[in-house]
Amino acid sequence: MAESVKRGLFIVLEGPDGAGISTQTALLHSHMVDRGLKVLATKEPTNGPIGSIIRQALTHRLVYPPSEPIGDDVMALLYAADRLDHIRAGVLPRLEAGTHVVCDRYRLSSYAYQGLTLGQDWVRALNSRTIAPDLTFFIDVPPEICHERIAERGGYVELYESDERLRPIYANYLSLVEDAKANGERIITIDGKLGIGMISNEILQKVLEAVGA
Repeated sequence: MAESVKRGLFIVLEGPDGAGISTQTALLHSHMVDRGLKVLATKEPTNGPIGSIIRQALTHRLVYPPSEPIGDDVMALLYAADRLDHIRAGVLPRLEAGTHVVCDRYRLSSYAYQGLTLGQDWVRALNSRTIAPDLTFFIDVPPEICHERIAERGGYVELYESDERLRPIYANYLSLVEDAKANGERIITIDGKLGIGMISNEILQKVLEAVGA
């Protein structure tokens, strides 16, 4: 009889815009590969058909006429649809095949961003068919530092990256993280003011403990 495959871990990195989530996702993926672990790095919004619509909205290329941004209610629906497609087409098959999946943003982002204006009940209902992460890292970076990093990056300021959006979203994140921890979710807060290498090492050590490597 064939030996059953051990399910991979679903690992999520979260934080406000400017927290360095994409950088840390790439570093974690690289370090895990170097250690011989089977791992997939992915992100939300995805590069799929629904994710591409979201990216157009974030960069102000998809707007209501003449130039009003897409509403948070529409964004919440798009994110939920993209997420379900992502899970079914990309995440679950890998996990069940024994591959660890590291995801740059997941449903906590929807709770923090769209849940702020639409209320948690509706946004959580939209995400009720999603799977729970095995481990989430919240990279904690205050909004004033996020704002500086976004300014240094240059280019377009995306839909949720303005200073008036960053501050309440950050406060909402802190509240959501504490509530999730109190309810038994495995969320580890990382000081995002540390150097990139220190953050990466701290995340890697926690992940290696979780996977038993």
